[in-house]
Amino acid sequence: MQGAVDMYRQRNMWEEAIRVCRAYGTSKEVAEIAKKWASTMENEEGINMLMKLSLIEAAVDLECDRKNFDNAFKLANNHAKYKLPEIHLKLGLFLEDERRYKEAEEAYIRANKPSEAIMMYQHLEDWHSAL
Repeated sequence: MQGAVDMYRQRNMWEEAIRVCRAYGTSKEVAEIAKKWASTMENEEGINMLMKLSLIEAAVDLECDRKNFDNAFKLANNHAKYKLPEIHLKLGLFLEDERRYKEAEEAYIRANKPSEAIMMYQHLEDWHSAL
């Protein structure tokens, strides 16, 4: 299967790659191929394509990958509320990388991952905040 998918991808025959992947792969593999296809498009066009393919999770993940967290939250609120904690976690990781620690802490708490905030502060040797 992977050889056929790669062949179609290399020739920009994305619909065929998705068709083969849907026939012989897992839903996770379909989502990954569709995300790669959407990544070749303008932001809104790619998200619309994923939505037409009923791949809302892939659309949310792509928006997170692109650091478009506001759009990821909108998509999740409208179509996949169960993805909200995951988005908060990814936002927290992004904010931590940006050294926006207080905001990262809040995102981790919203993700129901307070241990992530504690570990962040321990890494920074900010024991008071960790407590």
